[in-house]
Amino acid sequence: MDSKQFIVLEASAGSGKTYSLALRYVYLLLEGGKIGEILALTFTNKAVDEMRQRIGDFLLLLGREPNEEEKQAKREELLQSLKQEYGWEREKVLSLAPTLLSAYWSQTPRIMTLDAFFGSILRKFCWYAGVTHHFEIGGLDQTQIEENFLNRLSYAQRQRLIRLCFRHRKSLDQVLQSIELAGEKFLDCFDQQLPYSGDLAQKEQEVLESAKQIQKEVRENLQDSSSAIKAVDFDTLSGLFDKGKTWIIRGGEFQSFRKLKLDESLFRDLREKLEAFFSAQEREFIGFIDEISSSYQNARGAYSKWENLLDFSDVVQRVYKLLCQDEVPSDFFYFRLDDRISHILLDEFQDTNVVQYKILLPLIEEILGGEGRIGDRSFFVVGDKKQSIYQFRGGYGKLLDIVKDLPLMRSECLDTNYRSKSRIVSFVNEVFQKVIPSYVPQKYKKEGGYIKICDVIELEGKKQAFEAIKTQIEEFLKEGIALSEIAVLVFKNSDVMELGDYLKNDFKPIATKESIALAYKKDAQILLSSLRYALSGSEIEKKRIAKLLGKALDDEVEILKFENQSVGEYIYSVMQFYNLNSKVAKQVFELACLSQNHKEFFEKVQRCSSVKEDQEGLKILTIHASKGLEFKHLIVLDRLSQSLNIGEIFFCQYDDALKGKIFMNNQHRRAFDEGFKRVVERQKEDKEEERKNLLYVALTRACDSLVIVPVARERGKSEFECIGLVRDKEVLYPQIQGQIQKEIQIPQTPQQEIQIKQVSFGEQEGFIRKEQTRFSSVQAMKYGEIVHKALELSLGYGVKEEQLFHLLKHSYGSYLDEKGLRNVLISLQKVKDLLALEFGEVQVQSEVSFIQDFKLFRIDCLLLCQDKESHLTKAIVLDYKTGEKKDADYEQVKHYVDFTRKQYPQACGYLLYLRDFELVRVE
Repeated sequence: MDSKQFIVLEASAGSGKTYSLALRYVYLLLEGGKIGEILALTFTNKAVDEMRQRIGDFLLLLGREPNEEEKQAKREELLQSLKQEYGWEREKVLSLAPTLLSAYWSQTPRIMTLDAFFGSILRKFCWYAGVTHHFEIGGLDQTQIEENFLNRLSYAQRQRLIRLCFRHRKSLDQVLQSIELAGEKFLDCFDQQLPYSGDLAQKEQEVLESAKQIQKEVRENLQDSSSAIKAVDFDTLSGLFDKGKTWIIRGGEFQSFRKLKLDESLFRDLREKLEAFFSAQEREFIGFIDEISSSYQNARGAYSKWENLLDFSDVVQRVYKLLCQDEVPSDFFYFRLDDRISHILLDEFQDTNVVQYKILLPLIEEILGGEGRIGDRSFFVVGDKKQSIYQFRGGYGKLLDIVKDLPLMRSECLDTNYRSKSRIVSFVNEVFQKVIPSYVPQKYKKEGGYIKICDVIELEGKKQAFEAIKTQIEEFLKEGIALSEIAVLVFKNSDVMELGDYLKNDFKPIATKESIALAYKKDAQILLSSLRYALSGSEIEKKRIAKLLGKALDDEVEILKFENQSVGEYIYSVMQFYNLNSKVAKQVFELACLSQNHKEFFEKVQRCSSVKEDQEGLKILTIHASKGLEFKHLIVLDRLSQSLNIGEIFFCQYDDALKGKIFMNNQHRRAFDEGFKRVVERQKEDKEEERKNLLYVALTRACDSLVIVPVARERGKSEFECIGLVRDKEVLYPQIQGQIQKEIQIPQTPQQEIQIKQVSFGEQEGFIRKEQTRFSSVQAMKYGEIVHKALELSLGYGVKEEQLFHLLKHSYGSYLDEKGLRNVLISLQKVKDLLALEFGEVQVQSEVSFIQDFKLFRIDCLLLCQDKESHLTKAIVLDYKTGEKKDADYEQVKHYVDFTRKQYPQACGYLLYLRDFELVRVE
């Protein structure tokens, strides 16, 4: 067996995980692996796009002779990596690369998200799962599902559900969330636990009888004391729980009982009966949750069937039932799957949940159990337990250890950080070596860096913390750092919105990235509540609007009436009335215009996912949303309020064989049942580990500068205490390390030559978008991206039409079908003809970048016209537009021309509107 055939690669933050995955893919192709038999899975579409792009870039570097020094250097680095990691010699790689590049462009690689892969399986077996082949994937109307579910319950079930809410002090919404979670997160556990069929009341009576025997002994003992009598003063089970918190466990050693010389067997008998009662209560509870969860899933299934709509959790559930509960025999599954899978690459494996892993396991075992060299089969897993931060949605970081123990698997480790500078890497090593077992210190490649730990803020209100963030941003700006290179990480989505609102008058633009649905965002809630109040006159909605507007609940709030107007007209009038001009408000307005009535409008908003904010300027986002990103200058703000454990009515624990058991979260049982107490302690340890992981993720996003703002909350400690960074109000590490690296602005003088460089289009993608670009939708954004990519590759790199088609299909096939891509190529030819007619032969520079006023600008195309003696006659700034004409377009190109004239005095500018193929001179 090849030592590189089956590998678990532990990749710490910033260690080049995507590089390693892409290198592995190229290596498999060199070894003879077929593109159609390589399955690469990750979690987000962004990661899919990045992996596809990186693999394509690698093959392009190897398969085409680079004509630039920078690309030649990258090619040599790639060849060296293939030699060092996999033993492939330079000449052999270069001889095979052109063929591999052609194959990669002409085929569709199986690089996709886990959700997309499971969706493809479900479509192949749709009739077995009871769905049509043409089902759609999207958000479901939870309100309608819950209403259908409650209508399906019997009277007795409803009463038990109400008792459940009261017993656990949870709202109905919270209990329904728990039921939905049960069907999504613990799908593989319910069938492993037998429901309780006995009489729970009888178990309760047995406990009371045993406890009252002790009560009798205490009361009849001649040496009794008032404290002993008081300790056994109970009549009911709840009274026993209240009075016996200490003596049930300590027995005769309880201080007030010591002189009584009570029989210890009485206490043992009581504890045994309590354990039996709690176990029966739990089994009855789990059985009831399983019972009504089935009803809930039936209601959900009926809604999905009617709407022909599934969300991703539905897809996973149905695929699990098909493959893991023997609804489809495994032999038939492999036969029906059609496409052979010989190689699997799994990314971000620490985020996988157990259900997902159990679906993949038969494929993994088939590869591990087969025969052949690495070109015939392989398995490659990349992950980092330190970045496991998704327990709330089922992520199970321990799966990485389980996979490492599979037969034939070998472990390797990436131990060098290519992202952060040395002081940041050393600081992270020092902090987390003390709190994370088996932590492997990272090496670094970049010297320097700056760390600042602010004084601990004694929090009385969020404004104090927000003011500290403002002060630190101003310090960065004074050092010449561009606003677009600064990011702030917070713990909660609400903090993202509130901090953004606080800073918006001082810093512009601000980009926020929130992971909550549109309907739960502030401006959306103002608009929705206004319409609800106008329709119903509900005082609750009126008070909600007052709160959202920052007023007291009893303050008088003026709300517009809904008169003879459309929903769109009403929403627009409310936007004007309250001066709401955010992207959130505009998206709600767009949905209102598309709705026939208010009911359809409410449904559309409820289904709509989070709006994508502008990705320029100061960035504010949660730590969870920052995973996979990096920021040059980073501020991490402490948790400002206590986290809420909604849905913690029950929890699940897995053993080493991944057999899961569900536990009812019972505080009384924690006090009296030692075995259950150990279970709860393990649960706390898992949560404590994730707390540390979350901070590890946060601190490792920083490249050059890291600023930490700790907070001492009124009710609770700083989150940084769990990693030993602070204690109470004391910072335990040096508060200033290193210096901020000042940014040097390019002098704006006529003699200064601009730095012109043709760069990879991929650098426009990611978290920072092109400075001037605005898009109203994902589709429009992607179409503009595709057109720019096509123009860059064709005009700037001379890629031929057929190769260009395959490259675009490979990178953007999920956004535009073949007909659409062919239309892009037709448009491209029209652009070429237009430019040739207007300007003749020119030298083309694509994606020209320059820096001014600390901002990065990119010119789509710079055309250099020459005479017969190759003397420059004219420089033409050309900017492509895929949307409507706007005055801002002219100002933008004028700015480009003014800057370009500092090197080329004869420069002029044009706008090319691709919709009508109109070339407009910018005077």
